[in-house]
Amino acid sequence: MANLANGMDQTDTRTAIVILTHGELGEALLRSASMVFGADALCKTAAVCLHEGEDPDVYLGRVRETLEQAGDNCLVFVDMYGGTPFNTLVKLSRQRIPWAVSGVSMPLLLEALNLRNMMSGRELLDAVYGASSEGIINLTDMLSKKFGGT
Repeated sequence: MANLANGMDQTDTRTAIVILTHGELGEALLRSASMVFGADALCKTAAVCLHEGEDPDVYLGRVRETLEQAGDNCLVFVDMYGGTPFNTLVKLSRQRIPWAVSGVSMPLLLEALNLRNMMSGRELLDAVYGASSEGIINLTDMLSKKFGGT
């Protein structure tokens, strides 16, 4: 899923979304998002997954190529702060600072897919980042209030 050009309509102005993760997490998130929004929502999306044992320089090359395909109107998600996908993005940011968020999750991806038709750049980044706390809920406390208990 690392090819943004597949099915890309030149008139499509939606923000591209690139997900950088360890293992197949990014691809799994995109497949899951298609269950919610349909396969058409995945146009202009890509996951660049770091495979076990992969040389970081090879990964850097794959990420660079994908970001070049994505262009300037692109939101990048990384799985975690400080990991290889994050550090790869930092290295590539010396040429161009991307719109990026660490801690990708299903709620964040769905928010980005939903809003990218209406927003781009800083506005989209801020909206997605702002939604991050809404997707994390202490279920124990919520259920305790609803049903009583601990």
